[in-house]
Amino acid sequence: MTFYSYGDKIEVCDTATDAQGPYGVYKYYKSEASPIQGRHNQTRGNGACNTWDHDFAEGKTILIRKCQDLPVLPDTCLPWKTGIV
Repeated sequence: MTFYSYGDKIEVCDTATDAQGPYGVYKYYKSEASPIQGRHNQTRGNGACNTWDHDFAEGKTILIRKCQDLPVLPDTCLPWKTGIV
């Protein structure tokens, strides 16, 4: 999962032939109160990426992480990464 501050884009890629769908989770801190949260599912299969455009306010904090959708077990997620919009 990658966040591109120029254009406020979030990209999630599937790089493994494991029949498990990756997805990205983000938390955008527009204010100090509570974050705006979202999830983007990569739906194009192995070797492909999905990209989503956002319009975040400049200079704010965003947290992103990539997770694996496991059908039977709890989903696994990488640690949060921090970025500035």
